[in-house]
Amino acid sequence: DRRQRQMCIRDSFSHVNFRMDSTIIGIIVVTALVLGLIIAIFLFKKKKGPQGNTYLLVGLCDSGKTVLFHQLRDGKLIFNTITSMKENESTFVLKSKEDERQKEVHIIDLPGHERLRSRVLHFLPLSVGIVFVIGVTDLKEQLRSISEYLFQLFTNKHVNQRKTPFLIALNKTDLVDETPEVDSVIRDIEKEIEELRKTRAALPGGEENEEVFLGIQGEAFSLNHLENSVEFVTCSAQHNRTKGVTDFILQ
Repeated sequence: DRRQRQMCIRDSFSHVNFRMDSTIIGIIVVTALVLGLIIAIFLFKKKKGPQGNTYLLVGLCDSGKTVLFHQLRDGKLIFNTITSMKENESTFVLKSKEDERQKEVHIIDLPGHERLRSRVLHFLPLSVGIVFVIGVTDLKEQLRSISEYLFQLFTNKHVNQRKTPFLIALNKTDLVDETPEVDSVIRDIEKEIEELRKTRAALPGGEENEEVFLGIQGEAFSLNHLENSVEFVTCSAQHNRTKGVTDFILQ
């Protein structure tokens, strides 16, 4: 009898241990599934890009940002716009002219004056897309200033963390005899930014003063080095030829 009782006790402990092992395995499996789901959601959001509906219109003075803003919002031309000293912003439904695409967007047109340009920093953490407007009538004269502004945006930590996409809109194509070739504009901007990068690296503090190192160490700067997507389009806000801008926002 004593031996039989000992065997029963051993059998009971074995049964309890089996149940405990099954419970532990179950907990491990469930935990792994939950962690896997969390990681999958995180990677999906990261791949999808920044969330929200705020788009920024930025650029130098007289590049046509405000005309573009009104064309996108109202679909009509606003005459005699003056240099903006504060933001124009509005939330509205942007519709495609070619198909049924549409979505509610919040668009902010930021002042291009150099003294007010720092205001863009307040909105970068919110933006899901940046439209950088360039007036092609003054492209050669303003290439350095354009590149400096782009350099400031490309090295911003929020822009890099969110991988905010850029659209470079070559505006006022209706006012020039020959529209600049996009590839040529890209090369000119890359060359200017490379010069800026070298100049700033040579200053006291050098690259430590930049929020993010721009490009790849030891290589000439290329827009392809950026983790942000950078697209180029030609447009004429004056004549409401803004399909490229609309497509960028609705994508």
